[in-house]
Amino acid sequence: MPAGASSLRSSSNENDRAKPSRRGRPPRARLADLFTRWSISALPLYKPSTRHFITTNVKQLTHRFGCYYADAITTEMLQAYIGELTISAKAISNRFTVFRTMWRMIRSWGIVRHDPFMGLVMPRMIAPEPRCLSLEEVSQIVQNASEPYKTLFRFAAETGMRAGEICALQWDDVNLDERQIAVRRSVWKENVTTPKTRSGRRVICISDELTKKLRQIPHRAENVFLSKMGRPLDPEKVVQRHLRPLIERLGLPAAGLHAFRHFNATLMDAESVPMKTRQMRLGHSSPQTTLALYTHLLSDEDRRTAINLGRRITLKSLSKADQAQAASFWWSSTIFLLSRT
Repeated sequence: MPAGASSLRSSSNENDRAKPSRRGRPPRARLADLFTRWSISALPLYKPSTRHFITTNVKQLTHRFGCYYADAITTEMLQAYIGELTISAKAISNRFTVFRTMWRMIRSWGIVRHDPFMGLVMPRMIAPEPRCLSLEEVSQIVQNASEPYKTLFRFAAETGMRAGEICALQWDDVNLDERQIAVRRSVWKENVTTPKTRSGRRVICISDELTKKLRQIPHRAENVFLSKMGRPLDPEKVVQRHLRPLIERLGLPAAGLHAFRHFNATLMDAESVPMKTRQMRLGHSSPQTTLALYTHLLSDEDRRTAINLGRRITLKSLSKADQAQAASFWWSSTIFLLSRT
């Protein structure tokens, strides 16, 4: 019998013998009904991807606690539930984040006054090391991919944009003459939304090499990256049908599109790119990075970053003779830009 099962059964019996509310006490309500009320009033305010995450956890919480009156929920009951779960520490933390969020609104309705989450002991989380592609791996993937994925993977490596942002990119977001990309939207399971955070709305520069690659893409629809059928790409399907099989064929460790983002951040660190520029390009901005970026001139530091990223990625795919010639050209360009600061 699971730990705490007897106390939970006892609490259930107390719920079944609910007494009428006394004057001045909040009305009693079962959690299943309260979760439904919360889902109707608050859930639509979240983005589709977040709604999916919340709904999944609400179903599990309803299955476990839906029959209980809210005022009967105790810290001991919740601690016993944590002990029963066989999911990861991260998943447990996520589930209780949803529970706490709903509980705060239930308290604001006057249904309960206590906080059963006070004093809960949560399992220790050990964050897994995120997959970060190396420069050699990026080179292999780009060289062996077929279009449009060859350009898409190159684009992901240089810009560091999120997978949803790349697949939602439209030609109106691309200024090839100025070599700039405006990140305005993201996509999740065919649902187009705004970027993950407010600071996710940004404008970044791209290299001449990537600009040339984008000029070669035919303008068949609003979206830049399309499937062979002319449909907007889905990030999950790109990984499942194209990236993962390619990586397995090359004998590389498993990786998703987010590994390109980690590669980009690591490469910028190797290039000693100022932290403010890194945050802006990745959409991990400090509070000072706002929508004003759309109306201000981009810094020369960002321009130099785009040139260096393009140089590092392109040099890897050239012969030694071509590498020396290209390096000489890009070094001259960098000196020119430095002279303007």
